[in-house]
Amino acid sequence: MPQQDNNIEPAKQGIPVMLVAQPVDKDEVSLLDMWPTLFKRRWLILLLTGIATLIGLVYATTAPNVYKAETILLPPTVKQITELQSLESFLNKDQNITYTRESVFEAFAKTLNSKAVRNGFFLHQGVVEKLYPDARSEVQKRGLFNIFDKNLVFDDNVLSLQGTTPIAIVDWVNDFPRIAAQQTRDEILSGLRAKLELEKLALKAQIRARIGLAEREKANAIDRLEEAISTARKLGINDYALSGGDSEADGSGKSGNISIATTSIPIYMRGVKALQAELSTLKERKDSRSYAPGLTELQEKLFVLDALRIEPENVAVMRIDERALLPVRIQPKRKRITAGAALAGLLVGILAAFAMESVPWRRRRKPLGS
Repeated sequence: MPQQDNNIEPAKQGIPVMLVAQPVDKDEVSLLDMWPTLFKRRWLILLLTGIATLIGLVYATTAPNVYKAETILLPPTVKQITELQSLESFLNKDQNITYTRESVFEAFAKTLNSKAVRNGFFLHQGVVEKLYPDARSEVQKRGLFNIFDKNLVFDDNVLSLQGTTPIAIVDWVNDFPRIAAQQTRDEILSGLRAKLELEKLALKAQIRARIGLAEREKANAIDRLEEAISTARKLGINDYALSGGDSEADGSGKSGNISIATTSIPIYMRGVKALQAELSTLKERKDSRSYAPGLTELQEKLFVLDALRIEPENVAVMRIDERALLPVRIQPKRKRITAGAALAGLLVGILAAFAMESVPWRRRRKPLGS
């Protein structure tokens, strides 16, 4: 038993622990350490904060106001492109239609973002004279246009314009889509009209070719009749003669050359009189359509193409969902500027307070090191 107690005894003994003192960083500064300095230099901090706040407030109230006007644009309705699709369908012979609501609106968006179109609007719609009346050189106007182009943004069907003239930017953001839409519509209609004219030219060429063939066919028919008349005269065939022998005409004793034709006969067998009558009729005929098959159908199609008309007023490439009415002032943000200036002044004041405290401390330490 005593031996067992000796075995158990070491298990009950505790493990020795060494306590090591952690060094204290004398350079650490807490808020409590900073408070005396802040309180001592509070008037300096308040002064700098007040000056900075005043500067920010003056800037916020005197800086020019920048306004923003927006207009919402949407694709056209189906009715607004019906005539466009009808003409395209007729010209394409009912093939795939390329002009849809989305496609024409996409073409309008490209025109709206075109720098050439924007520059034309900037120079010729009074923008440059209104915003920059002193601009004279082309270099100045180009630089000013770049500013205007940057402030004119079309994104997610919203056209926005920023500027310092609230009334003017509202007018411009409403007028520019109208001008761009008109130009896009004119380009689309011009392309269709060009295609229509090409179709007309092709039909007219076919008609002229058919008429030329008809005239030649008529001339050939006249030549054949004249040759047949000459042959009939040489053979002495004045009246219509049929193949076969002579037969009695009637019971009166008179006889004639009437016989039944059982095979095809040459044209001159019709006789001089019949051939001359047919030749006279052919020469008097002014219309040669009978010698030109399909000519009437071509002329009818040309007549339809000539009658095709598209009124530009019935076609639209976009519609205005909401016009710009009142601009919104977006700059300067007075509250944000004033608050930022006050915060900056506060930080500068705190730094200045500690800087002023450090100068006397250094002066007191110099004699100790000397």
